[in-house]
Amino acid sequence: MKINVRGISLIEVLITILVIGIGLLGLAGLQSVSMKNTYQASQRSQAMWLAQEIAERMRANPAGKEAGFYSTTGTTNKFGARTPNNSTKCGTKPTKMCSAYSNNGAGFATTAAATDCSAEEMASYDAWELMCGQSYTEKTVNSSVIDTLPELTATITCADADTGDTLPCSAGSDININLRWFSTQRLGTDADAPVQDDNNVNLKVRL
Repeated sequence: MKINVRGISLIEVLITILVIGIGLLGLAGLQSVSMKNTYQASQRSQAMWLAQEIAERMRANPAGKEAGFYSTTGTTNKFGARTPNNSTKCGTKPTKMCSAYSNNGAGFATTAAATDCSAEEMASYDAWELMCGQSYTEKTVNSSVIDTLPELTATITCADADTGDTLPCSAGSDININLRWFSTQRLGTDADAPVQDDNNVNLKVRL
């Protein structure tokens, strides 16, 4: 009696490998997109925190806000003069440190804050601390927030509630805080010129 023995042919093995390979590639792509979205969500959370912190600094310094020191337009603005990770705009500390800070040269001892900061000096310090970060070595700037937001820029405008007075941003004005940064890079039509994703958050408050 003749017995036929059948096995798996080579073509069936190749098809199986192809299907598994496509599945693994899809899984890897899904994981990559998930990681990118998680990173961008983290950046957006950090940016919103920073925008809210700027608003709270303005709330704590109403005289500085009303004088226009926190706006990024006009000749009195302080935030427009500070750009994160820029040695020219962030390399120089404010004339007065209006909050206690650590001094690396003294073993991270706390240096007391100035007690006589004016509204303008407080706004200048706020801009430096939030946009540049504390200078622990007295030479470099460090901030876990701004380091996660590449090429961060702030645009702060005020819709003056009382145009009849001399103040550029009177009490009760609408403040618009826009933070813009570049996120992850991706390939565009030119492989040698990757495209950066432009991101921003916008916070509007009345102060």
